[in-house]
Amino acid sequence: MPRLSWGLVWLVAMLMPALVWAGDLVTERAWLVDATRQQTVAQVSGRVDGWQSAPDILSRGYTDDTLWLRLQVMVPRAGDALVVRVRPSFLDRVTVYLPDPARPGAWLARETGDTLPADTRDRASAALAVVWQPGQAGLQTVYLQVRTTSSQMIAVQVLSPRDAQRLDHQLDLFLITYLSVMLAMGLWGLFDHVQQPHPLNWWFMATQTNAVLFALSVLGYMAVLLPSGLSAVGHDLTSVTVCLSTMLHLGFYRAALAENQPSVWSRRVVSWAMALCPVQLALILLGDTRLAVESNALVATVIAMPLLLWMVASSAQNGLLSRRIWWAVSLAQLALTVLALLPLLGWRSATHLNLQASLFFGMSSAMLMLVVLMLRSRRVRHVARRDRLHLDMVSQRLQLVQQQQADQQQFLDMLGHELKTPLMTIRLAQHALQRLQPEADPQIAQRLQRIDASAASMEQVLERVMEANRLGDTTLPLNLQSLVVGDVVRVAHAAMAEPDRLRCHGAMDLRVQTDAELLRVIVSNLLDNACKYSPPHSPVTARVSLHARQWCLQVRNAVGSAGAPDPEQVFRKYHRAEEVKGRPGAGLGLWLGHNLAQRLGGTLSVQTVNDHVEFKLCLPLTTPP
Repeated sequence: MPRLSWGLVWLVAMLMPALVWAGDLVTERAWLVDATRQQTVAQVSGRVDGWQSAPDILSRGYTDDTLWLRLQVMVPRAGDALVVRVRPSFLDRVTVYLPDPARPGAWLARETGDTLPADTRDRASAALAVVWQPGQAGLQTVYLQVRTTSSQMIAVQVLSPRDAQRLDHQLDLFLITYLSVMLAMGLWGLFDHVQQPHPLNWWFMATQTNAVLFALSVLGYMAVLLPSGLSAVGHDLTSVTVCLSTMLHLGFYRAALAENQPSVWSRRVVSWAMALCPVQLALILLGDTRLAVESNALVATVIAMPLLLWMVASSAQNGLLSRRIWWAVSLAQLALTVLALLPLLGWRSATHLNLQASLFFGMSSAMLMLVVLMLRSRRVRHVARRDRLHLDMVSQRLQLVQQQQADQQQFLDMLGHELKTPLMTIRLAQHALQRLQPEADPQIAQRLQRIDASAASMEQVLERVMEANRLGDTTLPLNLQSLVVGDVVRVAHAAMAEPDRLRCHGAMDLRVQTDAELLRVIVSNLLDNACKYSPPHSPVTARVSLHARQWCLQVRNAVGSAGAPDPEQVFRKYHRAEEVKGRPGAGLGLWLGHNLAQRLGGTLSVQTVNDHVEFKLCLPLTTPP
């Protein structure tokens, strides 16, 4: 698409000199301003002072004055038809005064212009033209009176019918080329929006549609396409599309720069500038067309372009397009605006290229927008492809983790079944030996107790591993029942390796509603952890307290050789302090208690106060199901 578009621009630029093809019979041009708007052709033709030499294309900007042009034409043969061709086609009314062959010194008035129906014109052409049949050969004088609400930019040629027709065909070719390129770019924006919907594409397609209507209007084709009764509508449509163009360009660039996060004030001022468009449309409806289009040209040149540069300069980050790209785009848009609009304002002389302002400015601006869209679309596709790859990798990792968890659960189930049986056999054999030899040697009794304690420790570790495995299943059920907290503490107390170290205080007779088995696992883990990591024979305190809507169990012990626990790490799965890596344990007790507390709707926390470690379990009086 970019190569095709730039190739067409090159073709237009190469053929543009053909529009000024040799054959113009005008030998001298002069212009005169009628500020009173009252002078007649007789008065003007009799004046000697006030006339100024005019270039091939005269540009005076926006003014209410009446403009008079005087042309010296070298007529080759008397009686042969000539065409007085006037460009551009958006001039409201042009009156051509031709010498009257029947009455020397008198004039024949012929009118043309954007406000006149096309079927009243001398020639079926988009260009404004009057057919003239001079009565004699040699140097003849022709006067033109120009009244328009648009810019007073005018180029007049006197040509043979063949030359005029050739220029009309070239203008038709330019329009076909322009519409083809604009249609192709608009369809690209539509297809891109279907694949990747974004408001920016709507702005682009709206700008393209307005540019096409603008070209048809300003080149004179709208007057040919509309019925004769709607000629005034075609004239107003030209002014409407001119005013909409600035607003649509600002809207496009504001939407495109949103990802770069320009300053709030720059975006706000752009919105205010866009709000001028409805005011200009209202002026057109009220009949003040000149003020509307002149203010639009000023807004586009003096306000819109500095605002675009302000948004780029105040961008906080690089979006899908970097700020370097935006600087290049905005400066190119500035150059296009200066070349197209300054002659319309009368601030610089016009060239033949300015007669095709709609082609030059509309197509070039559309190409800049298309470049922005294509670069953005390419970046979006790149980001989407990268995100899809990342999502696929995450999905594969998730499947792998799920498979590993399933394998781990299956292994733990098998391990639990395979280990519980021999552990039970060991404990039964130990109890049998203890009963058979009640008064055995003290060393043998001590060894039997060690066997029983080791087997009990292995059973406890296995139980915690199995509970952790169950907790990994989000469907862990709750068996809610009413119970006394002290009963659960006493069961855990009886299972302690050193039960004589525990001191119970507080509201042990408190009745709550919760899961007794899960609460027993939490309390057993807290008491076992307190005995294991506190100094030998030091007391362990368990205190129950009642609060507004919850109750708390606080387990307190002195800091042992392992030191105070790290609150950030102590509840992590498989975490164990370096100092206790050689002791029995799996690093699951506190992690399991912390997660079970959350499952019961409460919390488990830890703090170190005055060389004592305090674990605090807080649960609601009634655990929600």
